[in-house]
Parts: sequence; structure tokens; C-alpha cells
Amino acid sequence: MTRRAVCIFLASLLAAAACGEDKPKEEPLDCEAIPAAPLEIHQLEDGDRSVWPTGHHDVAFDGEGWIAGFNTGAIVLANRAGQRRVLTTAIDAAEGMEYLPDGRLVVASDEGIVAVSPDGAVVPLAPHLQSAFSIVVGPDGMIYSADNDRIYRIDPDTGATETYLDAVESARVLNWSPDRRVLYVGTFGEAVYAVDVDEDLAPVGQPRLLATLPGAQYQDGLAVDRCGNIYIPVWSDKLYRITPEGTFTVYHHWPDMDFYGHGLKWGSGVGGWRKDALYSPQPWNDSTGEGTLNTVVEVVVGVPGLPPGGFPGPAPAGDPHELTCAADRRRARPPFVLLALLALLALALRRRSWS
Repeated sequence: MTRRAVCIFLASLLAAAACGEDKPKEEPLDCEAIPAAPLEIHQLEDGDRSVWPTGHHDVAFDGEGWIAGFNTGAIVLANRAGQRRVLTTAIDAAEGMEYLPDGRLVVASDEGIVAVSPDGAVVPLAPHLQSAFSIVVGPDGMIYSADNDRIYRIDPDTGATETYLDAVESARVLNWSPDRRVLYVGTFGEAVYAVDVDEDLAPVGQPRLLATLPGAQYQDGLAVDRCGNIYIPVWSDKLYRITPEGTFTVYHHWPDMDFYGHGLKWGSGVGGWRKDALYSPQPWNDSTGEGTLNTVVEVVVGVPGLPPGGFPGPAPAGDPHELTCAADRRRARPPFVLLALLALLALALRRRSWS
């Protein structure tokens, strides 16, 4: 190995280790003792209104610490540092949204399913799906969407669309179990279904009725935690939690429709967003008397969710701690052993150059 190659190799080791020393360890997860109700609930609307996160029917997290949401004709990005910017004004209305690993934001809009590039350019993916409601990126990297009728699978590169499942009546919201072997489907109604899938994500057998949520009319989102529990907001004032076995409870009861959390996403763990909290848009929040504000509420569950930002992970893909370290442009002190190794090799290279 040449001296130049050795130097490049050592530099890459140093960069990889620089953020790792102070990385927090994951605590063991006791799924038998998780909290029965939210640990905390925070309205993310303190201070200057112009920097609030915003959301109408859904939100999405990227890998750089931004949360995307729709508000009055624009996709708006916000972070926990109090910054806010408009991504695009080329979308008239938005339902579900999710990031692809390449950084594009997929949105179910009145113009069908579209992809928004980081520079704000809007490209149609499935323009014929103008009634699409939910957007989920599957374990296979494909886009899955339901339109209160069928479930579709869309290629994120070509827009090629197929009917994935039509055996669930009024399919509306979707998400996957932790082992990726069950697709959960919430409906335009009371029923919640579980669809068994094989290793290729093809449905196996008939959908199973998992739970019946009494009085539910609109199921407006679906998230799954690492223990396999399912969270579904039901208009106009309830958030349900359902165990993998189908036992359901009212996890949180909103005081009135103004504070009802509509769609919901797990935080990314990047830039101050919690991995153990659900972030839910509030399309009817009028808490200031100034009209509809489209605010966002943080519901701290205390249990981490599945990979933040959907599958296979937020863009750019990677560990949230490493991404935060890079985004903050900070570096932890490199491990002593690595520094000593670098010094010894540098000395050896220097002596060799003298000989």
C-alpha cells in the first residue's frame, strides 16, 4: 500500500469514528411495560408564528432535521432551531406525504401522486391517482398508497402503477409490522385489517379483521412502534392504540376537534425531533382565534417507532446520531486509541521517507 493510500484510509477511519464516541446507547425495550398513555404532549406553536412547524393532513421528516407539512397552498419546511422555508407552492392540496431515500418528497395531491425534489421541482408520478390519501414507502423501496378504495404500488423511478390489493373495502391508511410480514390497513370506517405478506411482500390469504373501532368514520393515519403496537387517529377527537393481537384502547382523547391530531409520523431523531414521539398535524387548530393555523403537536409515546421517515429510512439514509453530528458540523473527540495509531503510522511513514 502506498503512503498516499495509507493516509486516505486513515482519514476515512478518523471521519467515521469522529461522531461515534458520544453516541447514546439504545436502552433495552420492555414491550410488556410500555406507558398506557402519552408521557407528554407539546403544542409546537410557541413564539413567533412564522417559524412554527405546520401540517394539514400529514407531515414527513427528512434526514437533515426538517419536518415537511402543507399549509395554505405551500409545502413548508421547519426545524427545531426556529427556521422555516417554503419548499414549493406548486401543489394546491396535499394529503399523505413521505420522503424517499433519494431526498424526494412524495405527496398525494389533487394532481395525483407527485414527487417534489429538494429544489422544489414537482414531477408527476401517478397523475391518475387523484383520490390517493395515504403515502407509505415500503420495505422494498416502492410507494404504497390507498385512496379509500384500493391499495396501489408505485415505482418511485418510473411511476409505473399496479393495484396491490383490492380485498379490503374502503382502504385508507397503511403501515407495516416491525418484521415486515404484516401490512396493517385502516379504513374509511370502523374496521382495521391485517394483511399477511410473504418475503416479496405479496399478500398471502385473505385480510384478517384485526379490530373494530366503535364509531370511527375517518381513520386518518397509521403508525407502528417497535413493539408492534398500532396508532390510529380517528376523527374528530380520538387516538387509538391497538396491540398486534387486536386489543384496542383510547390512547388519547383530544379535548375538542381544534386540537385533533390528524395524520401522524414518528420523529426522525435528527435535529431535536424525538424518535419516541409521534408528530401529528392539526388542520383545525384555531387556538389563537386567527383562523385555521395548521399546527403540529408532539405526542411523546416513550417507545421508539419503526425506522423514522418510513422505509428504508429518511434521506440521506443513515444513523440519526451520525446525521445530526454531520448536520451540526461538529465532531466528537476521536478515541485515544485511534489517535495513537495515527501517530505511530505517521512516524513510520516519515522514517521510511528518510531511508
